[in-house]
Amino acid sequence: MGLYRYAPKPSGRMGLLWTLGSIKDTALLEFGSMGHMLYAERWMWQSVPSHQGKLYTTHLDEKDIALGITKRFSLAVREIIEKERPEVIFVLPSAIPEITGMDMEILCKEAESEFGQKIILPRKGGFHEKLHHGIEEGLYCLVKKVPEKKINRTEKITYNLIGTCIDAAKFQADAYEVQRILEGAFGMEALCMLPLDTSAGQIKNMGGAHINLVLRREGIKAAELLKETFQTDYLYGSPYGYQGTLRWLKEIGDKLNLTLNLEFVDRELEEGSHILRYCRRVAVMSPEKACISIGGNYDAVKGILDFGITEAGLKKKYVWCDVKDYEDESIPYQTEENLINNITTGFSGILMADKAAYQMAGRISGPIINRSLNNRNFNKYESPYMGFRGAMNLCSLWLEELL
Repeated sequence: MGLYRYAPKPSGRMGLLWTLGSIKDTALLEFGSMGHMLYAERWMWQSVPSHQGKLYTTHLDEKDIALGITKRFSLAVREIIEKERPEVIFVLPSAIPEITGMDMEILCKEAESEFGQKIILPRKGGFHEKLHHGIEEGLYCLVKKVPEKKINRTEKITYNLIGTCIDAAKFQADAYEVQRILEGAFGMEALCMLPLDTSAGQIKNMGGAHINLVLRREGIKAAELLKETFQTDYLYGSPYGYQGTLRWLKEIGDKLNLTLNLEFVDRELEEGSHILRYCRRVAVMSPEKACISIGGNYDAVKGILDFGITEAGLKKKYVWCDVKDYEDESIPYQTEENLINNITTGFSGILMADKAAYQMAGRISGPIINRSLNNRNFNKYESPYMGFRGAMNLCSLWLEELL
């Protein structure tokens, strides 16, 4: 791990943990040492107080590690089955098998054969993977190993929402807003929201949906597999802004040959028209303040930035994403060192990023894009960033800076 002044970047292991750790009727077992899951359990309860996944560790001691003893793994699996009776057990490798070269795949197969229990071992999460690798692998494992292979489409038009992950600042509020606008625009219902507020049973039925809606690019691999398995089309993109949300809804309507409820849409656009016009007017009157700097998750940055520039009248100042694999000409990747050099005390304009960026700018707080290890989330009904109400919330936040 490199040296960080503010906060270390979450690893691939954390991506797996955050993606797989909250699924109802499942258990997540880490092949790790004593106390390894204590902090993780605490963070999960501070992030998703309603999460219903069960987190366990094998509680390895020095002797187990030094001599390569694996007995605690089968004992842990037995105890989990007897206590929880989960539909699936996910196994999360720690640094121990990564260093010792222990064959976790064989251990899982032996336990699966012994107990007749579905045990899933993700392929990524080691030293070389980062957060986005873990999230992508977690989502892929869920749709590869859990869904029923033979299932009919639901009678009512339904969808799966893929990518409602807890590293995003508004992961719950955004998901609920997406549900609301899809119900209002098409009368559609969510079959499964992955991985938020879902169970193994809901994941099993994912093949019955009419479309998969991918909110972040880490979910594309899972959506491609669902398309191959169930011939279910998918749409990648997130609804940000008034016109952005409208375009997103029209794309869904075109793919499913559905008629958009214009009365609902017109009402939503009219409701937000006043604050949007006011935001534009203030941006014109205060051009020195009406510049936006934003960084974090690529999809969130792109969606919010597009709305701010094309609809709300803001000017782009300093923009970055947090994953080098995703950078492009408009949204480059920036290291912590780059950010420290560019975001300094007295940094002007609207800033949307994470806690570390606000510290660099000498600010106490502000609207965040990514949640880090020191962020908490106790209010799942806070205002979203996505959808029509998300656009209204963003305008309101920006006006606080402009006025």
